Amino acid sequence: MSEVSLQRVLAFNKELAALSAAGLRLDLGSPTEPVSQLLDRANANIALRTSLGQSATDALAGDDQLPLVYRHAMQAGLLADSPTTVLDSLSGQSTVRDEMRSTIGYSFVQPLVLLTLAYFGFMFLCLSFSPALEGLYDQMQRAPSASVSALRVARIWMPVWGPLAPVLVVGAIFLWRRGREHSRVWMPFAGRYTATLRHATFAEQLATLLERGVPLAEGLRLASGVTGNPALIEASQALANAAERNERLSGDDPQLGTLPPLLRWALTGELGDQPLPEILRFAADTYFQKAQRQASICRIAVPTLIGALLGGAVVFAYCLCVFVPYVDLFRDLSV
Repeated sequence: MSEVSLQRVLAFNKELAALSAAGLRLDLGSPTEPVSQLLDRANANIALRTSLGQSATDALAGDDQLPLVYRHAMQAGLLADSPTTVLDSLSGQSTVRDEMRSTIGYSFVQPLVLLTLAYFGFMFLCLSFSPALEGLYDQMQRAPSASVSALRVARIWMPVWGPLAPVLVVGAIFLWRRGREHSRVWMPFAGRYTATLRHATFAEQLATLLERGVPLAEGLRLASGVTGNPALIEASQALANAAERNERLSGDDPQLGTLPPLLRWALTGELGDQPLPEILRFAADTYFQKAQRQASICRIAVPTLIGALLGGAVVFAYCLCVFVPYVDLFRDLSV
């Protein structure tokens, strides 16, 4: 493995800390530990190991106390002399999730407005509409229908659910905003987008490493380790082992089944006789374009679905509260 100096490692860590302090969200492989604390611990560990005679490269590679993503990102960025590429990979996942959360958050504005209107409308039904219907049933000397009785129960319990409903909504908004600090949060439609972006970043980083003279086996391990994806790491390890034996795996090898077709064909030499970095650049561009299309679809589909489902559910429920008592009243008048 190529060597990097301790000074370059410490300088790179200093840049990462400065970027994190400036507001750039970084995913170094430890979601529960602050970036500044992780970098301080990394500096101390690497300095200690180098003082005992290890090289900075061996200190990075052999320190199991540090996250795999961070160690491989450091080695890849320093060996390829391309810190910006690695920074993109470290911040890309968090940036994508922030964008997705913002899109989903804005999608809740319309349902929230409808919910607010329905809340005050339902209070009006309980305080004004329901007593009027009860008066009509008293004039007919008949027991109120089930829907009118339900409105009466809602009016009786209004001191409970009246203040509780806004508190629950405000609490949900608070929890949603607080969830921005956690990168491991499931969100609809984000899985395929992040996977495509991960494959694009992997192909681009591997191409950069190979262009800087890093051996294929080492580049595969570093580029896959930066992604932190177990399936990609396992497939890259199989390819790296084959490269060290001067062998080439076929595209239908079971060990590569987790790789997407284009990336699998590129790494097994089934996309032509062009230099591998050029083929990987082509694959990276293809995946980046695919990710952009998926992001565009997501920006349209998510607000539409959330607005239609939640907003439609709120309007439908309110309409039932208004029209069902009317229908029951007309039915009872006709009997």
